[in-house]
Amino acid sequence: MSQWPMISRGRRSTRREFVYHIWPSGDGAIRVGDFKLIVGKPGIHNDWYRAPGEAPVKKRTFRGGNYDQTRLPKDLVFLYNLTDDPTERNNLANEQPEILQVMLEHYQRHKATKVTPFPQTRYSRADPVHYNGFWSPGWC
Repeated sequence: MSQWPMISRGRRSTRREFVYHIWPSGDGAIRVGDFKLIVGKPGIHNDWYRAPGEAPVKKRTFRGGNYDQTRLPKDLVFLYNLTDDPTERNNLANEQPEILQVMLEHYQRHKATKVTPFPQTRYSRADPVHYNGFWSPGWC
């Protein structure tokens, strides 16, 4: 699918479907049209942040332990209309079962063709202990 008219002449994208990610665990997210589906845990950074200059942002640092995800629904399926709800605050999964079903079918189709990412190898050269507490990929 060519995106050249969008890039070169400012036209609308021809893309109507997008895979954000699908992890080997089965967790993942896709977008089809106005809707975004998240399956599984949305991640530890699943909070909303105000626009810069709007209000001070509370800085948080997590050191060890487990991140509290008790606010997550038990079924771990999230459906958002990104046009009406760009900040993803209103989970429509229970209110829009037909759309949810269509989105889950799209998700399963993509999940069936996913490729497992590179092995999750730990690189000791990337350890923050070597970079004054900062993470590094280890090769630069």
